[in-house]
Amino acid sequence: MNRFVDYFAYLEEEIRIKKLQYLVNQTCYVLSHRILSGPEARKRMELLREQAFILFPDKMETYDIVYQTRLDRLWKEHYGKLRR
Repeated sequence: MNRFVDYFAYLEEEIRIKKLQYLVNQTCYVLSHRILSGPEARKRMELLREQAFILFPDKMETYDIVYQTRLDRLWKEHYGKLRR
């Protein structure tokens, strides 16, 4: 019976991973196509970070390494200098 509990926990984590990947891909699309203005795009990136924290509160260092660098690169390419 224990393996089923582990399997469901695994599936739950996979769903959270897929949700985060979808949100990141959606935000990257918006950034790369300049659909939003600069302040709106920055707000979108902040909301994505908040959602990532809700989904994976103990993995924010990994988020910064994997996703934040990608988002920052897209911001620089499509919105000019990065201002924080």
